[in-house]
Parts: sequence; structure tokens; C-alpha cells
Amino acid sequence: MSGETPPPQAGQAVRRRLSRSERHDLILEHAITVFGTRGYHNVSMDDIAEHAGISKALVYQHFESKDDLYMAVINSFMQELGEKVLPAWAQDLPPSERFWRGFVAFFDFIDENRKAWGVLYRDAVEIDDALVKGIHTLNAEMAEHIAAVFEAELANREVSPLLHQYARVAGHAVVGACHALADYWLDHPEETRLRMASTAMAVLWQGFDQLIERGEPWLPTPEMLKDL
Repeated sequence: MSGETPPPQAGQAVRRRLSRSERHDLILEHAITVFGTRGYHNVSMDDIAEHAGISKALVYQHFESKDDLYMAVINSFMQELGEKVLPAWAQDLPPSERFWRGFVAFFDFIDENRKAWGVLYRDAVEIDDALVKGIHTLNAEMAEHIAAVFEAELANREVSPLLHQYARVAGHAVVGACHALADYWLDHPEETRLRMASTAMAVLWQGFDQLIERGEPWLPTPEMLKDL
């Protein structure tokens, strides 16, 4: 009968119609690849559509603009980072081991997503603040987890009250240092993930461990404060 869809020929794949949520995820998956390879400034919505094998109009049905799509890419990427790294900090282990496992999980993620991290994170830092709220939110969450490790270790010790203030700030210092080490690693691929994690432990945990054992913060001497 006319109007009927002919059956597929032998060997011809049947193409299932995607649901709206599946198509949204497909566009996002291709956008992560394209943005993560070329960067924000060198990509258009046409490029995303072409890579996904769909029309640009269909992309606009799911994302209002390139900025909207890029923010979705950043949020998806950072959410995956959080899912990989945060559980390592939350384990019921001694602080030094929680730090070690957290650093290893972070550098594992970087190792698996080298190109995307290099392009997406570096680009996002240079783009309007409205586009990087997702990064700031996750960074703050990670910093709070790290600070909690310090606070737990200080809880049953007789230490200077200043160390509790250090603990709150220390989480942000660790997150920033890990991002800097990740950038260094991108430029020095001969380094290994365990070498990078060990460096983070030597520079970050070792110093804080000594502070905890001493029970008091480091303070500059009067001579150091001269002419400042």
C-alpha cells in the first residue's frame, strides 16, 4: 500500500528515534568533544551540529545559545570530576591516606581527560564570570571536603585556635594548587599520575601535617615583617 514505510533491506540498520532527553545528552556529548578539542572561541553551533550529525535548528531546540551549551558542557565536565574525586576525600581513613587517595583520584581524572581539561578549564578561566559559576561551585565543595579532613584531625588535639582558621582556608589552597599542578602536567606529559600525586603530598600534606603536630601555625618573625 502507498504511504507505508518499506521494511529495512537485509543488512540495513534500523535507526531508533531518540527521545528528547537522549538527544540532549547526545548533543552534550559531542559538544564536550568539540569544545574540548578546539576551545570555546573556535567553535560555532554549526560545528556542534555537524559533529553530532544533526541540524543546527535541532541544537537550538535544546540550547538557547553557544554560551548556554558551553555552560552545560562545563557543568557536565565538572560534575564528572566531582563524582570521581569527592568520594576519595570522604572515606573513613587516616587524614594522610584520604589526602593521598584524593590526589590520586584527581590526577586519574586529568589523565583520562587531558585534552578536555586543558581546553575547557583554561578557556573557562578567560570567559565571562557568568559562564564559570559551575566551576566555582564545585571548587568550593571540594575545598569544604578537604577542610573537613583538617578539622577532624584537629578536633581532639590541643592546638592554637588559629589552626582552625587555617583549616578552612587550606581547602581552597589545596584545590588551587592541584589545578596548577594539572596545568604543569599538561605541559610535561613525561610525568606520571603517581609522581604528580606524590608531589602534591610532599608540598601540601607534609606542611599541614607538621602544623598539626606542632599545634600552632607558622608566623613570620619580626625581621620578616620589616619594611612591609
